[in-house]
Amino acid sequence: MIVVLTTSRSGKPIIQAGMYRYRKHNSYKNSSHAKAIQYTMSRFGKPVLLLGSYRYNLSSKYNGVKKYWLCSRKSTGCKASIFTVQEEVLFTVSRCGKPVIIVGEHRYYKINGSKTPKTQWVCNKWSSKNCRAAIWTIYIAEPRYSMSRGGNGVMEFQNYRYYLKKSKGPVYQWRCNKWSSRGCRGAVWTLEKEIIKLNTNHVH
Repeated sequence: MIVVLTTSRSGKPIIQAGMYRYRKHNSYKNSSHAKAIQYTMSRFGKPVLLLGSYRYNLSSKYNGVKKYWLCSRKSTGCKASIFTVQEEVLFTVSRCGKPVIIVGEHRYYKINGSKTPKTQWVCNKWSSKNCRAAIWTIYIAEPRYSMSRGGNGVMEFQNYRYYLKKSKGPVYQWRCNKWSSRGCRGAVWTLEKEIIKLNTNHVH
């Protein structure tokens, strides 16, 4: 599941996590100690991501808008890593190897023990400052991609079949194959073949 930072039609910031949307709480005050993300180049001309006092080197594992960064001290056993999509930090791993979500200036840690696809992530200030900010993510089975006889993109997901309709930059829209014949408005949006938005209101 990918968490995407985007804006509403009125220009307000929104977090899109799967089929769920989150709005920014305007009363929250940013911390003066927040660490900004910076991008630079190494002496050898390689991309480097700076987060506070830590350096991450770009891995060749992922290409395109989705990128994977590894701690510059990986050789010493550090497991910290960061995923970015269009230069926004999404999922990362702490120095201890535990999963972390970074949204803007804030960090969220995974709550262990969940037996359902829904997972809760809580603010890292949950205990120290009683902050109750949280994010929920939902695991969704991977879609299957293929090509139709006419050479068009096809997606099979949750017992439904979708055809590739259009794209807006790196985001692709897939429409239910009953869109025209039955007026079904079921649709899926993907980024790098990963689902970021769903409309599961099928009529068949």
